[in-house]
Amino acid sequence: MKGLERPIRLPDAVQASCLLSLSSITGCSSYVEFGGAYFPAWLTSLLLGAAASAGLRMVLVRKGIDSLIRPHAIAWPSIIVALSASFWLVLFSQ
Repeated sequence: MKGLERPIRLPDAVQASCLLSLSSITGCSSYVEFGGAYFPAWLTSLLLGAAASAGLRMVLVRKGIDSLIRPHAIAWPSIIVALSASFWLVLFSQ
């Protein structure tokens, strides 16, 4: 059957290096307060980037341009990262 392929599994060394790189992101120097709770600046930037990319995708779908962006699995996470980094630079860089 053509549509029932097994998912790709990353090698153990790649999984371990991803976990180690994520564990190095521990400290935050700036925080943002929302409703009495403090959130790290990178998390706020990530949420803003994800929301902005969702809005951008809706605009592109309405215009019919979204079908030109390929592959979606690489393009949209890259757009989220780019928008998040832009938000962080504009809002939180000193």
